[in-house]
Amino acid sequence: MEELQALLLKSPNNHALHYALGNAHEAKGELNDAAKEYIKTIELLSSKPLK
Repeated sequence: MEELQALLLKSPNNHALHYALGNAHEAKGELNDAAKEYIKTIELLSSKPLK
């Protein structure tokens, strides 16, 4: 997970990295953090923020 976070520092708008980080959080049972990453993924893919 640390590697994904480091990659996101270099490429914060990479939807695939946010999705992968969401999966990593979900695997650890960190569902709130996973949801945040999935929402960010959708925002990046749709080009408009979700509230």
